[in-house]
Amino acid sequence: RRLDGNGIFLSRRTRNVTIEVLFEWLGENGIATWGDTDGYDATAGDFPMYTTIQKNVFRELGIYQKQSSAVGQFKAALTTIRDNIMFNMPRAAINFNDVVGGGEIIQGNLIFNSCRESGDHGPINTWDRQAYLTTLRDGSTKSFDPIPRNIHHNFIFANYGGSQAVDNDDGSSWFHIYKNLFYSAEGFKMDYGGHDSIYEDNLIMTYPYDGMQCFHLDAFSNGPSHTYRRNRCLIGLGNYMDSGCGDPSCATPTPYPEDYVHVGSCHCDEPNLKMYSNEYYTQEGDAVIHCGDEEYDLEELPEKFGLEAGSTKSKFPDEETIVKWAQEMINDMILSKKETAISLQVKV
Repeated sequence: RRLDGNGIFLSRRTRNVTIEVLFEWLGENGIATWGDTDGYDATAGDFPMYTTIQKNVFRELGIYQKQSSAVGQFKAALTTIRDNIMFNMPRAAINFNDVVGGGEIIQGNLIFNSCRESGDHGPINTWDRQAYLTTLRDGSTKSFDPIPRNIHHNFIFANYGGSQAVDNDDGSSWFHIYKNLFYSAEGFKMDYGGHDSIYEDNLIMTYPYDGMQCFHLDAFSNGPSHTYRRNRCLIGLGNYMDSGCGDPSCATPTPYPEDYVHVGSCHCDEPNLKMYSNEYYTQEGDAVIHCGDEEYDLEELPEKFGLEAGSTKSKFPDEETIVKWAQEMINDMILSKKETAISLQVKV
């Protein structure tokens, strides 16, 4: 509390550290990690692993250093971040700088009021600009492929300058994002060659700014791609805000145009892209997909590109139904928390 720098800093070879603290009024990050590698070679394992960050409250962070987070992970692996409350900070609540081995679990967190002094970011932000060689994927073989990261059963508000609830930026790959409740947030984002991620069973409510959509996927390399399935997305809720809105005062109450039906954009001809069984809700009940420079109605995609089989479009349901859907997601989060607690007791 009331430190000029980081609350806790984990450096190089740390193992099985558990953190349960109140973090508030800090100059930089709540928790930061840093490992040591030989360039891209991380096989020596000289970096933090098996850290558990749970039941913490993070608030009023980044007083001096604005590129800071509740949890800033740099060169670390197999971190569990669960059952935390994170709010009131200038940038992302959770920031992954890279993927050194992967294997993170982000579960059961409540995040809001992040990105209060910045934009083009998200409450959870990820980068993957440098591949690292480890043996973590199967325990013995050297590989640049990490263990997938799991982000599930979280309740995240991408308000203030946030964009996506999970901003998978700069080639971010190997994510499994499922059963989350995302409010005021764009849905699935991947760019700059990101691949091998699964985004499924999420409830996405866009109270957006800057024309946010249910998904926005950049081009791949005709190799590994993504899966987007069984998501429920309501697009165009509330009023429109201009890009870079970092303060409520710039949220000009301009309603969405009634014909706002653009639910997503991607390169629809990518051979390994899988999209199906999603539900789209708009003011008018229509749904249009941007496929590169062309636009197609949702029902055209199965025949033309083999995408969105079994997906539906509808007008917004009544508020009671929307609240019911949100409550179902929260109930599932509570159940997941209980199942995790039982699983941990069995292991002990």
